[in-house]
Amino acid sequence: MKSFFAGIFIALLLTGCASLNEKKKERALEQATMIYERSIRWGDFATAARFQRMEGTATQPAALPGNVSVTSYQQVNSRTLADGDEVKITVRIDYYNSDTLKVITLTDEQAWKYYPDETMWYITTPLPAFR
Repeated sequence: MKSFFAGIFIALLLTGCASLNEKKKERALEQATMIYERSIRWGDFATAARFQRMEGTATQPAALPGNVSVTSYQQVNSRTLADGDEVKITVRIDYYNSDTLKVITLTDEQAWKYYPDETMWYITTPLPAFR
């Protein structure tokens, strides 16, 4: 009987630890995406680029073009992939172009990946292209 209760206790403990790790992972994603969003909204591409882990050597701009101001950044969809370490996020960004005097909307399809060794999420897609 003791071994039965010990088995249940260990199972509950392992479930609780897994739950705690998932919560930490969720909080890490929320924090990473929040800082990334603020960086894009304020045109600080240097900070936004710190969250990137991209294949290849694509260069990214250090700031928004001078004629562009972000007016809205809204997450419209989020989907976690089967392994739980990758998330696809769709973001709608509205920005004002002072050269054309227009508000333009772009859809940014983001892919985020969790790196457990660093307990950090990184975006694996390029910064949004403002034109």
